[in-house]
Amino acid sequence: MFPSEPLTWVTARDAWLVNRYLSPREDAVYYPDGDDRRYPPKELIAEVDRAYFHLSLQDDVDQWFTDRDIDISGPTIPKLPFFDLARKEFGRPERPKSVPAELPKKGMRYPTDDDLVAEAIEGIKNKQFPNAQKAAEALAPRAEGGRMTTEASKVDRLRSKIRGVLKPRAP
Repeated sequence: MFPSEPLTWVTARDAWLVNRYLSPREDAVYYPDGDDRRYPPKELIAEVDRAYFHLSLQDDVDQWFTDRDIDISGPTIPKLPFFDLARKEFGRPERPKSVPAELPKKGMRYPTDDDLVAEAIEGIKNKQFPNAQKAAEALAPRAEGGRMTTEASKVDRLRSKIRGVLKPRAP
């Protein structure tokens, strides 16, 4: 019912254009006596068309209120009856019920990291990698990650897990 046009009333300019010019969309040739409106010049066709569109929007809104016996002649309308009618007609939007996502346990977000860490430990023991940093750099391209995960963050995550296995913390 309410398109994206930012309009709350027909402007004075719109009213002047509607009173002076015919709608560019009208195909009728005959107009009653006393109607001295004419077709708009080419430069004003878009503006006149927009003024008639604004007028039609305002007419639709006025008709909606009139059909529901809401007096629109005053500066404001009664708030509670309006809200009651709007709720009856359009309903109250339901909020989506949020389902709490189960958060993975710390360090368990990427389960395939365990296999990569085991491979890194084996590689360090076999002298394939000199240290945890080099092992993490070599295995990072195969590590999981979200679409915003960078290679550097994968390297940091793997290096941290590899060092945790190589040098476990004292209790």
